[in-house]
Amino acid sequence: MKALFRKDLYSWWQTCYFMLLLPAMNVVFCIEYAIQGKPLPLPMFIYSACFMCVTPGTLHVQDVTSKWFIYSFTLPVKRSETVAEKYLLALILGAGVDLIMLLTVGLCAVLGGDLSGAGTMLLTVSAMGLLPATAFLPVSFAMSDKSQAARSLVGALIGGFLGGGAVMMTQRAFDSEPSAASQAVLLGVVMVLFGISWAVSTAINNRKDMA
Repeated sequence: MKALFRKDLYSWWQTCYFMLLLPAMNVVFCIEYAIQGKPLPLPMFIYSACFMCVTPGTLHVQDVTSKWFIYSFTLPVKRSETVAEKYLLALILGAGVDLIMLLTVGLCAVLGGDLSGAGTMLLTVSAMGLLPATAFLPVSFAMSDKSQAARSLVGALIGGFLGGGAVMMTQRAFDSEPSAASQAVLLGVVMVLFGISWAVSTAINNRKDMA
């Protein structure tokens, strides 16, 4: 699995590195708001989490387009491991966004920023970061033997749904601060769905033929 991570990290840096601009912009905005004594725009990290954590699905699409996923069936790697690597990568990227958010909150605390709701927002960001992989990866594995047009259509539909959900959650977070209990429940539900999605993707990939 170590080799799979190396391959995907290389591909990620080559094609998805621009995603780092999103958390970087969030950090800049938070520092600016902290200096001005305004409440931090932490809900903006929801966008960062969603877009960063959808990239494992993007990498799988690249595997399918380049026919690498067919070649992977001949490697001394279990099919379950090729699925696990994508989900673990999503967890790592999500944890990375969470860490950047925590470091930003710490820096803003030193600058005297308003940190109200920071803990609750961390729960929200963590939950929203898991959703893209949860929704997209099973579909991507299921459609790996379909035409590129079909994959693109379904990908666009899922992307639109996730994008709309991120906008809605961000707007609601700005309008009214959710309770910590509700966001903890949300994170728990999403984690369960993430595990189910992982199991479904594994079952789908195990049934795929080399074609």
